[in-house]
Amino acid sequence: AVADSHKGLSRVIEDYDYLIENDFAVFADFSDAKMGMSAHILFDAIDPLWPATLSPRMIDIMRRELAFDGLLMTDDLSMEALPGTIPTRAMAAQRAGIDIVLHCNGDAGEMQSVAEVLEQPTPKTHQRMQAAIGARDALVPQSLDIDALHAQLGV
Repeated sequence: AVADSHKGLSRVIEDYDYLIENDFAVFADFSDAKMGMSAHILFDAIDPLWPATLSPRMIDIMRRELAFDGLLMTDDLSMEALPGTIPTRAMAAQRAGIDIVLHCNGDAGEMQSVAEVLEQPTPKTHQRMQAAIGARDALVPQSLDIDALHAQLGV
């Protein structure tokens, strides 16, 4: 992929077996991660019509073949790689199997329109959310000694 998905859609033309054995192999190694993000990239060999974020086929590959069962979120829906309006993008991502949509441009009207069109999270999505929060909480220190941290960093 050579395009910046902030500005346009990247297209990957490698065949399916090559993708599984090479490009996707690293993702299979992290299949136990509690959270992941889809990319706005079109994989011709998987779904020549829809970028990964909006592709039920690609999400199925992530879930079944790469064995990823963590919380799956989109990259920013405001990026120009995706077709349609922001609410249409959000609905398509959710229908494809994405758990959470990410909207980053700060437009409150767009955020409201996204909230109005999305269905409630499924029980499985809630379960994935709790697992991701638990993993995050396990990494956060229960207390933080700011003075000791400053001393350690020399600031």
